Amino acid sequence: MNRRVLLASVAAGVGGLAGCLASGRNGRGADGDGGTTGDGTGDDGTSATPAVEDGVVRTVAASCAGPDVGHVVVQRTEDRVSVGGVIGAADPCHEAVLREATVEAGQLRVRVDVVRTGSLCTACTGAIDYAATIDVSNPGALDGLTVEHAGDVVHEEDWS
Repeated sequence: MNRRVLLASVAAGVGGLAGCLASGRNGRGADGDGGTTGDGTGDDGTSATPAVEDGVVRTVAASCAGPDVGHVVVQRTEDRVSVGGVIGAADPCHEAVLREATVEAGQLRVRVDVVRTGSLCTACTGAIDYAATIDVSNPGALDGLTVEHAGDVVHEEDWS
């Protein structure tokens, strides 16, 4: 299957499915009383700074590397950012992990890495397809996104 088609499908599917993974979310903030008003301000009219509330990543597939290693697809919705991508690994016996998701100076920074699964493996360079979902308070106030694979910046978007 063409990885770009797979990643586009995963990114679209994760955006719709990810709400099922978050707990305690009712659209009004993490605790259900307060949050943002939808116009970038808090309930009291003050500016609401975007912040990461939750983040998950799952491995979609693992195979020998092809030309799509480093490819990233991003989708933004009302309260989350979905990132689908392909990260390289020493071999296919790895899975994707979310090292960190933070907001730094208005930029959402998503750091994805890989960890070995411990199973016997094919002798080839690996390509690990992943889908990450990051729940963000006030995502409309984000200025952009940076995605890192194993410490290297592989994707940047300017949303300002």
